[in-house]
Amino acid sequence: ASGTGSHAEGSGTQAKGVNSHAEGGGAIANGSQSHAEGSVTTAGGPDSHAEGNYTTASGDASHAEGGGTQASGQYSHAEGASTVASNNKDHAEGYQTTASGGCAHAEGYGTTVSGLDSHAEGAGTIANHLAQHVFGQYNIADPSTASADSRGNYIEIVGNGPNSSNRSNARTLDWSGNEVLAGKLTVGVAGTNSLDVATIGQLPTTTSQLTNDSGFITSYTETDPVFSASAAAGITVADISNWNANIKPMLSGSTSTITPTQVATALANGQNIELSYTDATYGTGKAYSFNYSDSLHEVVANVIFQYGWSWICCEIHGNTQTNNWAFVSTSLATMNDIPSSMVTSIATGAGLTGGTITTSGTIKANLNSETSLGTIGTTDKLYAVGVDSNGKLAVNVPWTGGADYVVTLTESWAYEATEATYTWDKTFAEIKAAID
Repeated sequence: ASGTGSHAEGSGTQAKGVNSHAEGGGAIANGSQSHAEGSVTTAGGPDSHAEGNYTTASGDASHAEGGGTQASGQYSHAEGASTVASNNKDHAEGYQTTASGGCAHAEGYGTTVSGLDSHAEGAGTIANHLAQHVFGQYNIADPSTASADSRGNYIEIVGNGPNSSNRSNARTLDWSGNEVLAGKLTVGVAGTNSLDVATIGQLPTTTSQLTNDSGFITSYTETDPVFSASAAAGITVADISNWNANIKPMLSGSTSTITPTQVATALANGQNIELSYTDATYGTGKAYSFNYSDSLHEVVANVIFQYGWSWICCEIHGNTQTNNWAFVSTSLATMNDIPSSMVTSIATGAGLTGGTITTSGTIKANLNSETSLGTIGTTDKLYAVGVDSNGKLAVNVPWTGGADYVVTLTESWAYEATEATYTWDKTFAEIKAAID
């Protein structure tokens, strides 16, 4: 292993390229970052890979596998046995196939593709012009003298030759859409419906060319009252063009790929925005709603992260002058903000009885009486608390002047007055009844 960072293992292997790897028997990895494995394989191109038996990958980033395969084109791939992929991005597979046209594909047995972007499959087929497809067996190659990277006469050929010395075509299709068949075209399943293309030449294209010149639909006018009454009936080609012209693509990416200036421009254009930001602590979040301050040159969006048992409000803001992004965060709430249990009782306090709280329980005032207005004592001026006519707690406090008073009753018919003295605790009704 002579290359820097290379590795060789097995028998007679050589890893000469930088960071190359050779393993097996007689494998050689010459290209940088190349890999050769198996028996007598060679990976000569940078980033190439050769495996199997006597395979060679000499093109950049090429791949050869199988037995006796060669991938010499850049990014080419040869597999199977004795296959060759010699041009850029060619692919040869099967047995004794050759792809040399560039972006060409040869598969099967003995197929050859020299046309650019062409494809040959089957046995002994040849595709020698641009974007040509050939399949079957031993076709007659396109006779066009145009170059291999130009269109030939045919876009597709179906070969039906028995061997390479007796080539023939069953069908050809040219670039104008004209098709030539070597045999008959059968329409339907009955023998009477078969058409001999050798004698007819082409299918009828008008009703006058048919034997029975009647009973055919030659034109029609479609009328759909349901569609005509719908809003869609009024949509014009101009409407569709205007809609397409006003469709604005979403600006989507991350803070490592999109600048604040791009976000500000997208806001001005009315585009939707999806911007992702990855924080070392909170992970990746996406912002969709941005605001822009022209005076501060700042675009700003908020993102809510759930981090453990907390909700984190994060602000992503970018400066359109420096095109730098910044990130700040603050905790909104945690699970500790919600009590883990509810209040189930209230303690006895001044004027309250206290007790357990239930869904239907009652907290009562600590009273001697709740239903009677009777006096419980006047010595210390203490009176019972009761419920008045409005359902409110009330105290009935009698007048407590303590002095006797004189009541004079005058009878109008007698023109004389009766005067009597009574104590303060007598009611007017009691006084009047006594005088009467």
